[in-house]
Amino acid sequence: MPDRIIHLPPHISNQIAAGEVIERPASVIKELLENSIDADSKHIVMRVKGGGVNHIYVADDGAGMSSKDALHAFDRHATSKISRNEDLFCINTLGFRGEALSSIASVAKVILRTRERGSEVGTSVRIEGGRLIQHSETGCPEGTEIEVCDLFYNVPARRKFLKSTNTELSHIINVVKHYALAYKELSLSLHIDDRRSGSKLIFPPVTELGDRLYQIFGKEIDRELLEISFTEGPYIIYGYISSPLLTFRGRDNQIFFVNRRIVKNATISHALQKAYSDLIPANRYPFAVLFMEVEPSLVDVNVHPTKKEIKFRDNNYVHNILIKAIRKCLMKENSRNFSLQKESLYTGPATRSDNPETLSFQEEIIQETHIPYIKPSTPHMEILTCMEQLFIVAMVENELVIIDQHAAHERIIYDRLNKMTRTEGKDIQVLLFPEIISLAHEKVFLFNECIPYLQSMGFDIEEIGQRSFMIRSIPVLFKGYDIQYIFNDMLDELKACDLDENDAGHTLTIEKILKAIINRKACNKAVKSGDSLSRREIEMLVQDLLSTEMPYTCPHGRPTMKKFSLEDLEKIFKRK
Repeated sequence: MPDRIIHLPPHISNQIAAGEVIERPASVIKELLENSIDADSKHIVMRVKGGGVNHIYVADDGAGMSSKDALHAFDRHATSKISRNEDLFCINTLGFRGEALSSIASVAKVILRTRERGSEVGTSVRIEGGRLIQHSETGCPEGTEIEVCDLFYNVPARRKFLKSTNTELSHIINVVKHYALAYKELSLSLHIDDRRSGSKLIFPPVTELGDRLYQIFGKEIDRELLEISFTEGPYIIYGYISSPLLTFRGRDNQIFFVNRRIVKNATISHALQKAYSDLIPANRYPFAVLFMEVEPSLVDVNVHPTKKEIKFRDNNYVHNILIKAIRKCLMKENSRNFSLQKESLYTGPATRSDNPETLSFQEEIIQETHIPYIKPSTPHMEILTCMEQLFIVAMVENELVIIDQHAAHERIIYDRLNKMTRTEGKDIQVLLFPEIISLAHEKVFLFNECIPYLQSMGFDIEEIGQRSFMIRSIPVLFKGYDIQYIFNDMLDELKACDLDENDAGHTLTIEKILKAIINRKACNKAVKSGDSLSRREIEMLVQDLLSTEMPYTCPHGRPTMKKFSLEDLEKIFKRK
């Protein structure tokens, strides 16, 4: 049998490598931007045509390159960022793999012009499809400018996978916006040349991140943002998150940076959503621009050729401190502003949640991330009437308030039950006759992992056989519930979950299930629509609601109340 294994020709192997790094025109912009930033540039100008497929131009005023370096920059794995194995664990630059320029040049026609600072003459290099066409001296400004034309001209199959011009432009704009956020001190401009129209994005340098956010997202989002600043151990977390009034259908408005590198990371993403649990509906996502500064040795950025994916040395620790930081920020805002912003109750920008009223917040069961709640002062209240034994109408702090009595009572009961799960000296029900539960073999291992957490809640659990456990006491909260059913339900969901083992998935899923049980219990015990309440009961219900940690929605995310100021009513009746 003849030999069948061959060495691929260089141009094919280069195109294969390019496919990992250069997915679309936005990938080219990203790689060239990173090179410009690493070159200590202060001003970066970009220009694109045809969605970046026809033409991409990036110019900077950075350090520039010598004639020899300009030529070697297009070699695979040629880089000035690292030189030895140890450097991989202390990376302080955006680029380091030495693949970007060679990948771009293998699937496009590229012209590079560069001049080192202080040098009298520059260098021009022209490469097409990985082949050197020209290398000569030239006159050009200090810094580097690169033109990329006819992207994927020699890889038609790849070009067919590109989307419409507008879609590709949207990806490019996102890349530029992200780097504008990460490097607020830089001047960035993007010029979009199209046969139908021309437009540009210009981001002059600013000193404050908030100013950059305002430049990019405008006042409609800016007014709903909360600044976050938190330090623990070697980790510094800062940036902005949205109030629960501002949510989106997807995660596109969640942008994460680690050491100012734009990253995708399941630990960060999961922690952010977890911190907003019971605060926004399950299918909505908050806005976030989060930065984390950490020693380079504590994070691995050499995970994927695009350098977007990273791994933390201690995922669990990072996950917990992120939740802690975000909760602290949310609770601080909640204690400072007892009333909802007036405009958020019935109007708002197009990007706001379909249900802007869906606001609630509860402290989580996890003890290490507990932030004490500071109850606001009791507002002045006057009950006006109750409509159809369903809606309570009141005046609170000179605002007209309409309250759903069932949703309000759900919130009150939920708060009380939820506090029972995190209060020291929990109420425990000792069982007169211990309950024996038996589990399937495949569930025993998972259950053993859960026992420490369940014991911290007040369950007294002892393993008495290969698949059997004795329950001697339970938290009063679970009195009357089928304990075996609860545990089986919890373990079934744990098995079904496909979470990274470093994302504290087991504990978080247990919490999710137990919280759902609390939700159901609160719903079952709450007064129903049509239940008649005395005036005193109505007053106590409203007073108790306003004293909860977050009175504006029930645990399911439905609003408990709507508030209308005089200005709101004037707008409704078109007096303004």
